[in-house]
Amino acid sequence: MTRKDDSKPIARAKTVRRDRILDAAESLFARVGLRSATMEAIAAASSISKATLYAYFPDKMAVFSAVASRLASDMQSGVIKALEEKGRLVDRLSNALLAKHGRAFDAAIGSPHRLELLDTRRHEFGQLFNAMDRAIEDAIFQALQAAGCSAPRDDARLIFCASIGISEQAKSREELEVDLRRLVSAILASYPDA
Repeated sequence: MTRKDDSKPIARAKTVRRDRILDAAESLFARVGLRSATMEAIAAASSISKATLYAYFPDKMAVFSAVASRLASDMQSGVIKALEEKGRLVDRLSNALLAKHGRAFDAAIGSPHRLELLDTRRHEFGQLFNAMDRAIEDAIFQALQAAGCSAPRDDARLIFCASIGISEQAKSREELEVDLRRLVSAILASYPDA
């Protein structure tokens, strides 16, 4: 076996370890907040040494940045996947919004430290999340347009903006799901084929 062949299992192992670090860090940030989380606590939660953690990330904000980037990517890909499913538009849109807001709820909104986490996200990573939001709203627009809705741009904006308010006020994931489905059903009620 050549050195080049050895690199694939090593790269795979590094990816698995990095994902484990990000999983542990995301959970820790939700539990104790960004300010109280330390590199030592992230390492302990990841079951690795601090030296290993520092080999992956230079500081806590780099870890938080990677968690935020992965979160944005997960939300956007979840929305796209839900919209591409077969089925009624009302179900696909509801599932798409739940893919975004359910992931956000699990990561930050359901946390006792939600204000700190959301404030940091907005100030430090605003461009990243704004770009994701625009892409998601555009995907909703395209789904509405493909379904023949008469005002797809306006309805996409309305659905997306209202879903943010619902997400920020939800007290549980179950409440979030019910309210998102009610929102989409209400807006699409005027479209008989939705």
